[in-house]
Amino acid sequence: NELVSAPGVQVVQPGYSQTREVLQMEQDVDMEMLREREDAIKKLESDITDVNTIFKDLGMLVHEQGEALDSIEANIDNAQMSVQEGTHQLGKAKDYQSKARRK
Repeated sequence: NELVSAPGVQVVQPGYSQTREVLQMEQDVDMEMLREREDAIKKLESDITDVNTIFKDLGMLVHEQGEALDSIEANIDNAQMSVQEGTHQLGKAKDYQSKARRK
C-alpha cells in the first residue's frame, strides 16, 4: 500500500480517496447546516423586530386610549357636578313655588 507517483501522474491508495470523499461530504453537510442555521437566525431576528414593532404600536394605542379615558372621566365628573347643581336648583325652585302659592 504505497503511494505510487510518476512524473505528472499521481496514483493514490483506494482507501485514502474514499476517506477524502467522505470528509468532503461531511464538510458539505456541515456547510448546509450552517446555512440553514444562519437562515433560521435571520428569520428569528426578523420575527423579534416584528414583535418589537407590535409592542411599540400597542404602547401607542394604550397611551391614546388612556387620553380618551381621561377625557371621558372628566366629562362624567362635569356631568355629575351639573346634575348635583341641577338638583339643588330644582329644590330651590320648589321652595319658591311653595312660597309663591302661599301668598
